Amino acid sequence: MAEWVSIIWTVVFTAAHILGAVAVTLHAILRKRQSKAIVAWIGLAGLAPVLGSFTYLCLGINRITRKGATLGFGEAWR
Repeated sequence: MAEWVSIIWTVVFTAAHILGAVAVTLHAILRKRQSKAIVAWIGLAGLAPVLGSFTYLCLGINRITRKGATLGFGEAWR
């Protein structure tokens, strides 16, 4: 019984790592402007299993600029 639980957690953790890394890679490539930032975020997501994706979710997505653009302050930032 304990062996099955171990196998299931391994599969769930591996799937979360792969899906998170792919999501971070796609989002960083499509949204980031600086190639150094893209490489750094992809490396963090690939090397730090779920923690890298969670860090990108918390710190990597620029919500301030997006919020300002929705409020019509896009011209002031340029």
